[in-house]
Amino acid sequence: MGTLAPSTVPPGRILPQREPGVKTPGYFRVVPPGLSLGLPGAGFLGSVEGMDAVSCKRIETLTKAMEQKRVDPKLIPVAANFISHCYDILGAYLDAIAGVEKLRGELVAHQNGIIERCKVSEEFMDQQSAEHQFGADNNDPGKFLHRRTQGEFKQHTSPTGFDGRLLGYMAITLLYSSWEEEFRQKLALALGHPKKDDLKHDLFGDLGKLRNAILHNNGIATAKVGNAKILRWFREGEQIFISNTNVDDLFTHIDSFLEELCGIKESQTPE
Repeated sequence: MGTLAPSTVPPGRILPQREPGVKTPGYFRVVPPGLSLGLPGAGFLGSVEGMDAVSCKRIETLTKAMEQKRVDPKLIPVAANFISHCYDILGAYLDAIAGVEKLRGELVAHQNGIIERCKVSEEFMDQQSAEHQFGADNNDPGKFLHRRTQGEFKQHTSPTGFDGRLLGYMAITLLYSSWEEEFRQKLALALGHPKKDDLKHDLFGDLGKLRNAILHNNGIATAKVGNAKILRWFREGEQIFISNTNVDDLFTHIDSFLEELCGIKESQTPE
């Protein structure tokens, strides 16, 4: 995890710690008078450790249940690897959402401080710049990456803004690609099927429909998305926005899928 540390920059500005010769991606600052933040931000280790704990407990629970039910040993490591990979994606999504919320909160706090001290309006502050760049050090002058206004930054990082929408899209498409390109084949073989297409489930059919609408219909729900069998989240024509509730629902269904796949009922899984 990255950390934030004082540096030899104007008062009120913070630069992330860096190893010599190593660029730190995601250096962020607002201008003027300046506040810079390193990405990933400090303060989110709890979410990472919490997700690791949930993932490890779930894998352990499923593994014990599979062993007790005498599931084919070839299936146990594949199923454990699949759910571990799924929870890695979930953890990364939650970390990214938390980082966006933190940056937005710090920008708003920075704006409020300037508004109070200098008696300027929020509209004035929203017209000022916000920049991403590699931070400078003794060996590197730094590099500008991206600029937009503080108002645009607040819009993009709002709870229903573009950043959260894009992160949800990335989680859905990556999860489905992992299933279709890797784990479907492995699970099918472990179950004794000669081809991956022999392993089918409505959950991943729905996930594929969401993925296709995201990539090929500008994120607008298609009729197939509207007629989903399990992930009944959106009506045809609605903008797809993956909420935290959707993510929680999705991973509950993934847990259920693995229990069904391995012949384990929830009531039979050990505590």
